Amino acid sequence: LIIRADIYTVWCLVSAAGGVVNMPNPLHISKDYNFEMTSLWASWQNAVGNPLEFAKVNFNLRESGRNFDVFDYPLPMSALVTTAGQGIPIEFPRGLYLFAAGADLTPQFTANAVAGALIGAAQYVCVHIGGNHIRVEQ
Repeated sequence: LIIRADIYTVWCLVSAAGGVVNMPNPLHISKDYNFEMTSLWASWQNAVGNPLEFAKVNFNLRESGRNFDVFDYPLPMSALVTTAGQGIPIEFPRGLYLFAAGADLTPQFTANAVAGALIGAAQYVCVHIGGNHIRVEQ
């Protein structure tokens, strides 16, 4: 039984040198609900229209309770953002990514050292995680 759909938004600041400046806090899933991730997309502040910029930052999620990375390989922002900085939604089949009630999801942003510095100033990168909260049967 799906109780509600929700979107979690996490962001990080990427320095002009190309390094990740801060990491977002973990997302805590309520102990009363499982969370089913159904989509993922991103946005990039002050996009410069250069798709190579977006390859400089990667994203993954770590489920802290079971201590595993959700994606086998970190996703480059170039897979999640258009050259205008708008999101490219990736949709997942229902039930593919189901997180247990009470789980903590830790967003992980990493810089691709090979890609080098950003063009221009520091920028914010946001990732939006869409999904459903499903009531845990007692």
